Amino acid sequence: MNGKPNKALETLLERIASKELGIETLKTRRRDALDFHDLDVASILDALLTAYLAGAAALQRTIDAEQARKAVAR
Repeated sequence: MNGKPNKALETLLERIASKELGIETLKTRRRDALDFHDLDVASILDALLTAYLAGAAALQRTIDAEQARKAVAR
């Protein structure tokens, strides 16, 4: 990823990492034992799916808001 995510996205990613992967933080701690994790494929798939669905929901909210704005402007 290029750059740093905004605070809301960072919070969402931290929550997904914690819940789906059991990773305490996504901040680099400069110790291999803390920064590298053995994860099963099913957990990674769950985390990716959760992130994808969160993005899809955010897009749908944006589309709905834009449609509502256009309807009010008519």
